[in-house]
Amino acid sequence: MENQIEINGKPFKIIHLRSDNRHASARLKGDQIVIKVPHRWHTDPVKTAKELEQTAIKNILKGRWKNREMKRISFSDGQEFEILGRKFIITNPSDSEKIAKGIMRKILPDIEARVKRFNDAYFQSSLKRIFLRDNTSRWGSYSTKGSIGLNFRLLFAPVHILDYVIVHELAHSKYRSHGPRFWALVEKVMPDYKERRKWLKENADKIGP
Repeated sequence: MENQIEINGKPFKIIHLRSDNRHASARLKGDQIVIKVPHRWHTDPVKTAKELEQTAIKNILKGRWKNREMKRISFSDGQEFEILGRKFIITNPSDSEKIAKGIMRKILPDIEARVKRFNDAYFQSSLKRIFLRDNTSRWGSYSTKGSIGLNFRLLFAPVHILDYVIVHELAHSKYRSHGPRFWALVEKVMPDYKERRKWLKENADKIGP
């Protein structure tokens, strides 16, 4: 379902979707307010969607919400940078997507080792797959099938920020929602997680090579 509304003089599309996730969510994507409610929802899905929509509108009106869409990372000729001890030099920046895939392919073994190290030490969850993805909306993801996904741009963030997102997603292997038990688990593993989380929110648009 889709309709349009004007907030602070700016038009927004409100899109309602059903999803396979376990939790309901509202997210701002460009000029779209996307409301998602799981197919199997424990209460009235229409009521839940309406409540999320009203909360989203209120947050935009009060300036609490920022657009979470991030710009694609681009590269320049001769650019040099280091990721987890591996050095990269850009010689042909015409195809940023191809460059990103090449970097992800080379660095993935290091990321897999890093995720497994945290998992073995604190979570002992069954992980089937760890992958990197160049997207513009989410820092990470966890699926009930045991897959951990991390945003490509995290490779250009400080290592302690990358580690925060890894721990955050691993905590979802124990608790799907962001409830008190979830955050208590994150804090047990990473006592300063609030500072790392704050840094990520404040510097999201600055992360890059």
